[in-house]
Amino acid sequence: MTIDTIRPDLTGALGEVSAKVEAAMHADLNQSLAGSNDLLREVVNYALFGGGKRIRPFLCVQASRCCGRDDTTLYTLAAAIEYLHTATLMHDDVVDHAPLRRGRQTTAKRYSLEDAILAGDWLHTRSLYMVGKLTGVDGLDSFCAATAAMVNGEFVQKRLSGNCRATEEEYFAVIEQKTGNLIAWPARWAQSMPVQNRHKKRHYNSMVSRSALPSRLWTTCLIIQPGKSKLVRKWAMISRRVR
Repeated sequence: MTIDTIRPDLTGALGEVSAKVEAAMHADLNQSLAGSNDLLREVVNYALFGGGKRIRPFLCVQASRCCGRDDTTLYTLAAAIEYLHTATLMHDDVVDHAPLRRGRQTTAKRYSLEDAILAGDWLHTRSLYMVGKLTGVDGLDSFCAATAAMVNGEFVQKRLSGNCRATEEEYFAVIEQKTGNLIAWPARWAQSMPVQNRHKKRHYNSMVSRSALPSRLWTTCLIIQPGKSKLVRKWAMISRRVR
């Protein structure tokens, strides 16, 4: 099995899940933004439907399928995860004064800093509401913990910026907080669902702990960097270290 043989299956699976998640997003936005200001609706839609791999919703859906669940509300939960991810990107672009995101103007550049911040706040708030409604107090508690760690990771990264003496442990701590926790959340949440095959679930729990950190690098290699074997080897090296 090579990266070239895996990519078509993964790309097809991503496309199938993305279509269902985007349908869930449209349905939720039509209901939740009804009666809202036209500009808010425009900015939110511009931010959400401007491309992206939908990796986090994909992991949410696939992890839940592994544990025996595949229903309509699952895609609404996956949409909530994408809402939060998009909100963080919008706020990142404000902090970084970035003019482009995914090959087009950022929300802050196309509209204004205020519009980007406020629309990002709306998406963040909506994601927390949806997660709390669909997963209960425990799910919301762990989701908020992942979100808080993500913010803390930004501050740690800021402190380490330009520091040539930063250690490998500090570097991986930043990755875990900024990216790993939120990527791992849907997979860890799926562990709480009842499944009949306990043996399968034990293997799944072990896989989640080992794969959360390198998963972003892995999917990037598969989808964005076709044919880059050096990147694949680099991922394998990082994956072994994290495990």
